[in-house]
Amino acid sequence: MIIRAVLTGSALGFGFWLILRGFFAPRPTLDDRVRSYGESSVLGAREENVSGAVEQFSLWLLKAVKGDSLADVIADVELTDASLAKHALEKLQAAFGVGVLTASAAFFLGFASSATALLFVFVMSAIAGYFVPDFELKKKAAERRAEFTVALTAFVTLASVSISGGGGLQTALRDAVSVGDSWPFRLLSQSLASSSLKNQSPWTGFDELGRRLNLAPLIEFAGALGLAGSGGAPVTETLAARAEAGRAKEFTDAKTEAEKKTASLGVPLGVMLLGLVGFMGYPALIGIIGG
Repeated sequence: MIIRAVLTGSALGFGFWLILRGFFAPRPTLDDRVRSYGESSVLGAREENVSGAVEQFSLWLLKAVKGDSLADVIADVELTDASLAKHALEKLQAAFGVGVLTASAAFFLGFASSATALLFVFVMSAIAGYFVPDFELKKKAAERRAEFTVALTAFVTLASVSISGGGGLQTALRDAVSVGDSWPFRLLSQSLASSSLKNQSPWTGFDELGRRLNLAPLIEFAGALGLAGSGGAPVTETLAARAEAGRAKEFTDAKTEAEKKTASLGVPLGVMLLGLVGFMGYPALIGIIGG
């Protein structure tokens, strides 16, 4: 009995350690930062830096599980400034940790005493735990996309003001992107520089960037610029319309979020009121039942 308790406790502790290590991974060192500086986040470039059998297996498993949706995972990973190999390893660690933790708990509580039952519990819980890091990645990517949308609206507004002052489209875009120093403005600046080197239009580079990172507002903006540039429509009106639409959407989103938070304020008050009623009515209810 003592050996069983020791083994179960050790397995539970090991499972907790794996889960915590997966959610709170250590920060990369300065050498790792310098080594990865300037590297492309395309899958092929990431695979070259993968060393070790566990890392290679985790990356192979990620590609096998995701299949056609792997491009979306790569876009989320690149948008959050992470590494695909690191994300794959976190998923494998989460699967193993959740599997060990659940199987140990089932064994200790007596729900699974045989080896077959333990293996079944381990496999099922490991499959569920493998997808846990995806929720955190999706959450971070959604926050970054919302931040990029706000920055894009500011960028379009600045470009519209600049081009209204008599400047050309290229000059207006460069002036607008030079105002900000956040990561969305750096992405836009890199896209403009890359388009200039490739001798292509700015909206072509914006479209490529939007499709690579799944940034729908940037794709729409590139399409509007492309239509204005090829159809002869006034670029000033196009930029002004996009800026106005972006500000209207931001206002609507902020209002909706405020309404949600206001509605949620009544939940704690209702719970407190229900608890107060139960606390005051409990003695009378006990007296009636006892009488």
